[in-house]
Amino acid sequence: GGWSRRSFLDMLRRPGKGASTLASILLRSQNRGHLLSSKQDFTVNQIRVALAVASFLLQSTKANCWQGSNAFVKNIAFANRFSISQPFSLLRKISQFRSSGMSSRDTSPLHAQKEAYVNADPTGDSSKTQDVFRGVLQLLNYKQMLASRTEDIARRRRKSSVSSSGPEHLIVLVHGLAGTADDLAYLKRSVDSQDGTLKNTLVYLAKCNEDKTRDGVEAGGWRLAKEIVELVEEVPSLQRISFVGNSLGGLYSRYAIAVLHREGGGGRQEEDLVCGLKPDTFVTTATPHLGVRRFTYLPIPDQLHGLAPVFVGRTGDDLFMLGKEGDEPPLLLLMSTCEVFLRGLRSFSRRRAYANLEGDFLVPFGTAAFMVEDGRAGWGILEKGTSEDFEKKSRRILNQSQVVCEMMVDAHEEQVSSDRIRSANGKSDSEALMATALNSCGWSKVGVRFSSPLPLAHNKICALEGGGLLP
Repeated sequence: GGWSRRSFLDMLRRPGKGASTLASILLRSQNRGHLLSSKQDFTVNQIRVALAVASFLLQSTKANCWQGSNAFVKNIAFANRFSISQPFSLLRKISQFRSSGMSSRDTSPLHAQKEAYVNADPTGDSSKTQDVFRGVLQLLNYKQMLASRTEDIARRRRKSSVSSSGPEHLIVLVHGLAGTADDLAYLKRSVDSQDGTLKNTLVYLAKCNEDKTRDGVEAGGWRLAKEIVELVEEVPSLQRISFVGNSLGGLYSRYAIAVLHREGGGGRQEEDLVCGLKPDTFVTTATPHLGVRRFTYLPIPDQLHGLAPVFVGRTGDDLFMLGKEGDEPPLLLLMSTCEVFLRGLRSFSRRRAYANLEGDFLVPFGTAAFMVEDGRAGWGILEKGTSEDFEKKSRRILNQSQVVCEMMVDAHEEQVSSDRIRSANGKSDSEALMATALNSCGWSKVGVRFSSPLPLAHNKICALEGGGLLP
C-alpha cells in the first residue's frame, strides 16, 4: 500500500524487471483478496487495469507479439464495465515508455493496428474508433501469428509466372455443424466437371473442423485459416482464392478471411490479399449470419437459449449470441459490425448469399439473407411475408420446380462505432444493426424455394451429401 502515482509510473518505466515486480505484487495482493483499499491513490478497478498493463508489458519483453495476453484482455474488459477512463491515459504513457525503453520493439503495421485499438480513448470521439474488445484483440493475435507466412505467399505470387503450371484458382468448400468434408462432395464434383475458366481451378474440401464443430466460431475459423495457409504453401501456382461456406461453414469462412486478410496500400502495386492471394468470390449457403437467437423456426423463449451450449457447446453460445463477461459483445455481433472483420469481405470481387425462401427448419430466410424487417427478426414458420416481399423486389432467374430469384444490394459507407455496438449488445434490434453493416459490403442475395410439405430445405440448397443436418 501507499503507492503514489509517481512511484507507480516509475516502476512501470523500468522494462522487464519493473513490470515483473509489479505483476508479482499485484498477483499476490489479488490472490490474498486484499487489493489496495479505496483509501489509497488507486481504486480496485484501476489496479485491475494496472495488472493488465503489467502482464502485457511482461510478455512483451519475451516476444514481439501479443500471444497469450489473456490477463490483459480480461482486466480491460472488466474495467470497461465501470466506464474507467483514467487508466487508458496511463496505457498511452506505458506505450510511450515501451517505445523508448524496450528493445526489439515490433514496428510492423499489424502491431501498430493493435496499439491503435489499445490506445483508443473511450472519453474521446468514439464514432471513429472501435476500442478494446476481446474478440477483436484475439483476431489481431491470430493475424499476427500467420502474418509472416501469408507475406511469403504474397511475395511468391508476385514473382511467379502467370504461365506456370498448376491450378491458378483455389475454391475452398467449408462444411457446417456436425458435418464432414464429404458433405460438399457433390458440389466439388459439379465444379470439377466444368470446362473453360474453371479448368485451372483447385476445389478443396476443408477437413480441419470435422468432429470439432462444438467449440465455437472463433476456434473453427482459426483452424480453417491455418489449414488454408498450409495448402497454399504447397501449391505455388495459385493466384486467386474463393470460398463457399455451407451453414456454419459460412461463419467459419468469414472468420478465417478476417484472419488471412491483408489490406493493400492503395497504390497500383498494392492490393488487398487473402492468404497472399487475390480474393475472388465469397459464397454462403443457408448460413446463420445473424445467429439464430431471433431466427429459430419456432419461437423459443429467451429463458431456454441458455440450454444451447448443452447440445452444441460453445458454438451454441455464438449462434444464440449469449452474453459475455462484462460488456464484451457476442462474437457474431463483432464479426458483423467491426471493420477489422468486414474489410476482408469487402476485398472480394463478388459476394453472394443463398437462402431458402421457406422450409428451412435450421437456418430461416431472415438470418441466411440477413434481412430484418422494421428492426425486428422473424421466426421461420412466420417468415412467408418477408420472403414474398423479397421475391417481389427481386429478379427471377430460374422458373422450374425450384423458384430462384436474386436481389442486388449495392455497397455503401457504413461505420459502426464502439458505443453503438455496446448499446446494441443484448438488445432485440442488434440483428438489424448487424444486417445493415453486412449489407454495406454489397451483396447478391439469392432466394431459393423447394417444393416440400416438410421444412427440410436446409440440406437441399447445397445438395448435401452425408449426415450433417445441423447449421
